[in-house]
Amino acid sequence: MQKKYIILWIISLFRPLHYPLLPLRLIAKLDKILKKNVVLFEYGSGYSTLWFNKKCKIYGVEHDHKWFKKIQGHGIKNLLFYKTKKGYINSIHKVKSNIDIVLVDGIYRNECLKEAEAMIQKGMLILDDANRSEYNTWWLDKKYSYDVFGGLKMNSTVNSKGYFEINNSKVWYIDKK
Repeated sequence: MQKKYIILWIISLFRPLHYPLLPLRLIAKLDKILKKNVVLFEYGSGYSTLWFNKKCKIYGVEHDHKWFKKIQGHGIKNLLFYKTKKGYINSIHKVKSNIDIVLVDGIYRNECLKEAEAMIQKGMLILDDANRSEYNTWWLDKKYSYDVFGGLKMNSTVNSKGYFEINNSKVWYIDKK
């Protein structure tokens, strides 16, 4: 399963494919479930934003103005820019649709997890880099079933050349209905 994504990532070293920098198994799962009617909110924009935009209805927030402009320049319409902590965390409330999936992959991740969990009625909450010790997720683990997607993750450097690293993303399945 990962072979397809490894090959695409290798090709992206030589030309930009705008592929998510997430564990390969998680990309494969998302590739199967994302449809045009799925609403996804993303804390922290990037290559995944460009990929999601082709597959589903994407909303997101970014704190870095230069990066915001770069991603917005690819035709992303529902991307917000907030420099303040409060604005960034609460930006999810600007979405007027039911949110199916939230990806937390930016700054203030612990706070964003709490805000996202409150907004999802039925769907998935994803935390990238969940293996980092600074993220407190025990309260979510007690409330919802989850999967950990570990293994190879594509990562990029300043000059857009990439490398692999071992990483975990955690996905909670929320159903409050």
